[in-house]
Amino acid sequence: MKKLHFALFTSSFFLVLLFCRFVCAIEEYKTEDDEARAYNVTRTVKSVEGLHFSVEEDRPIEKIAGVYRPIDLDSYIALKFGKLQKSIDELALDLQQKIDALAQRLDVLTKEVDELVKPPAAPPQNQTNSTNP
Repeated sequence: MKKLHFALFTSSFFLVLLFCRFVCAIEEYKTEDDEARAYNVTRTVKSVEGLHFSVEEDRPIEKIAGVYRPIDLDSYIALKFGKLQKSIDELALDLQQKIDALAQRLDVLTKEVDELVKPPAAPPQNQTNSTNP
């Protein structure tokens, strides 16, 4: 009898856990559009030779071994990071040019300040050397 109660208890405990799993499941989306809105992704339908793909706007479609498909996720992420790295490099170059221009202006201003601060040269004093024989 105890074994029957134990089996009944464990099976009902398992069913409760299974029920909780489905009730507290990660948010599921009804359509791909709902998922795209949730993850802030803009998807479009791309058509290639009669095939329709619902993919991100900048995700290319490739043909591998005669089969069309969106590029794999690793390549897509590498593409995104490549674009990001390019824009960071352009910003860094622009910033470095601005820093160099400011450094040149600072050098010019430093020279001008040094000339203004420099004490005026004292006029030579006219000393007469009197010697008595």
